[in-house]
Amino acid sequence: LDASTYTTFRKLVDSSMRNNFKYAIYGALVIDIILTLKGNLPINDIINNWAPGQIPSDWEHFRAKWLHIFRYRQIANITGFLALLVGAVFGNR
Repeated sequence: LDASTYTTFRKLVDSSMRNNFKYAIYGALVIDIILTLKGNLPINDIINNWAPGQIPSDWEHFRAKWLHIFRYRQIANITGFLALLVGAVFGNR
């Protein structure tokens, strides 16, 4: 695309996203941040304090908990992406 065509296209996409999907995008982002800060990062801190020869016997519990929270983060991210996709296809024309 030449500069003029690209600029026109970019303005249309940006306007559509701002008008139609800002709440879905912000919502998914906030959910991901909250789950990361309240869920995955505290578990990471616990795991990062384990010495290689002194891993607790219930380490699988921490792995399962981390993966459980991560699953919900991915659901939030996929939902946000799908909202963008729907907006790009079916948004204001």
